[in-house]
This record gives sequence, structure tokens and C-alpha cells, in this order.
Amino acid sequence: MPDNAPPEYSDRVTLWNAVERVEKKRNSQLAREIEFALPVELSREQNINLVRDYVKHSFVQPGMCADVCIHDTDNGNPHAHILLTMRPFERNGAWGAKSKKEYILDDKGERIRLKSGEFKSRKVAAVDWNEQTKAEQWREAWADTANAALEQQQVEARIDHRSYERQGIDRIPTIHLGVAASQMGRKGIATNRGDINRKVEITNSQLRQLKARIDKLKGWLIEESKTQDMSALEAKVMEMHGKQREVSSKLNAIDRRMKILDEHIKQAGYYFEFRPHYEKYKEVKPRKQADYYENNRRELTLYESAERYLNGIMNGKTGLPVNAWKAERSKMTVEKNTLYQKYYLLKEEVREAETVRRNAQDTIRREGKERPTYISHGLER
Repeated sequence: MPDNAPPEYSDRVTLWNAVERVEKKRNSQLAREIEFALPVELSREQNINLVRDYVKHSFVQPGMCADVCIHDTDNGNPHAHILLTMRPFERNGAWGAKSKKEYILDDKGERIRLKSGEFKSRKVAAVDWNEQTKAEQWREAWADTANAALEQQQVEARIDHRSYERQGIDRIPTIHLGVAASQMGRKGIATNRGDINRKVEITNSQLRQLKARIDKLKGWLIEESKTQDMSALEAKVMEMHGKQREVSSKLNAIDRRMKILDEHIKQAGYYFEFRPHYEKYKEVKPRKQADYYENNRRELTLYESAERYLNGIMNGKTGLPVNAWKAERSKMTVEKNTLYQKYYLLKEEVREAETVRRNAQDTIRREGKERPTYISHGLER
């Protein structure tokens, strides 16, 4: 907790009950959750110290309370969940406002009156915690803090907060499985997320194999073009290399967008499915709300999580465009299938180029055997 937070907020029940009380609007965001994987190369105690150090500098010092939960069941997937408060604290420990009203002035420095009689104004955030740039800063800070801890323990592994695309890596990222899907996968039970990751791994493997074959052709051409006229084949291989990069790049972009759309559609499903539970919860008398919430924890938790998620992506807009998301996803599925057709055509072109290479190698070897060799005074000519 920051220094000016009330000491009783060190109890998480007290803290989050206070958050619920101070937020009056039905659609208020109560908290921000951040989740990140922990380095498996570090011990549990080292990871705990790492998380505390990161949270203290990235969140607590700017003024947030941070509720930290570390999940580590020795299954190779240690990770941390951080719940962060949304409001700053005043000097006296009271909750501050999330935003304030700022009047818009005309050229003369005077307030502009609207037809309604109100003055034209805009809402200005009290803190910059909702700025989109903060996500990048927090990701980079986590990478720096984790890498410093790894270096201190003389571990060579490093974390890079950038996407594969920004790193220049032709690889489609997998999605986070979550606890339930991971446990089901270990038991041999198929899950939708597990199926997605398996398809991604197969695609990545195919793209890697294709790139390796093209790179092998390029390497051979570099050597042979020094002594042989390989200009036509070289042009063909360079053309194939460009196609491979284009297919890989487009597949990456489509897969990233489809994952986002899948999450949008899933969260919208939770929102509509469990909204009646939440509405009933709000109608329950205050003294019975805690019992109702406990008896319907899964439904209410999923609804609240979906509502926060959707509020974040809608950015103040009303009406969830679920049909538009589904239509866009269907369109991208068609585009993805078209790209796979291009991939298989390219794979056939590579096979033909490899046949040309083998024939050229055979010809070069035969010419080498037929060429006479003269020996004079121990020197080969």
C-alpha cells in the first residue's frame, strides 16, 4: 500500500469492501487485474521477492494499493495475479476522485455556455493509470525487473516484453490456457484453448520447416553462384522467400485478430448469460447479498469480469457489436484458409526448386569427375 492509505486496508476484505462502497455507479470499474508468468528458473522465494519488488516500484509508489496472489502448484506454470485500485488517495487517506471536470475556454479565456445553460467541459483523469501507454511501460518494467533477477542468479534466460512481430520473429503466439484448461489437458481431455494452441504449434512448425528449406536453397545458391550461372534459380528462390514472409506475416496478423475476436465473443457470452444473476443480486436486500454472492460466486464473478472487460474495449460506446465480431471472424477464417492454399502452393514451388538444385548438384559432380587432373612435382593442377 502507498504511505497515505489507511492502515486497515492491509486486510484485503476491508480494502475491497471500501472500494465497493466508494463506487456509486453501476458500471464503475472496481479494479484492474494484471497477470504475468514467473520465471521457472527462479525458486519460489526468489519469485515472491521479484513480484514484491516489481509491484512496489510500478504500482504502489504511483499511489495504488496492490493485492497480490501467486499461483505455484509445481506444475511448471508459476504466475502472479495483481489486483490494483483505481482511485488515488488524498493526503488524509480518503479516496480521491478518478477524474475532474475541466471547463473549455474560448479565445478570450472565458467559459463557453451551451444552449442547456451548462458550460462546455470535458472530463480529465486525475491520474494517468488508464493511459494506453501504461500497459507498454508496465510490460517493459516487468521484463527489466525479471531480467535483473535472472542475471543476479546467473541464469542466462531472459524475458522480452515485445511481441514476436516486434522482435522480427516469424512465429504465431499461443494463447494462455488457464488453470482449468491446463489441468484438463494433463488428464488428456481436449479443450478449445488446447486445440487452438495445437493448431498454432502445427502452423509454426510448418512455417519453420518451409523457411529452413528456403534458407538452405539460398545458402547453396550463394556458394554455387560464385562459379556457376544460377541467376534464374536465384531469382526464383528470392521470389519464394518473399512469398513465405508474406504468408507468415498475414497468418500472424489474422491469428492475433481472431484471438481478440474470440475473447470479445466469449466475454459477451458471459455478460449476457449471467446478467440476470447480477440483476437479481442487486435486488437482494443488503444483509442477504453476501450469502447470495457466495451461492452464485461463479456466475457473478464471470459477469463482473466480463463487464469490466467489455467496458474497457468499448471505450464508452453502447451496444455490443457481437454480430459484427462474429461476421469479421468468419471473414478471417476464409482469409486464413486462402493463405493456407497459398502456403501449400509455395511448398510445391520449393519442392520443385529443390529438385532443380539436386539436378544441378549432380551435374556439377559429374563434370568434376570427368575433368582430368594433372599432377606435377606434387602440386595438383
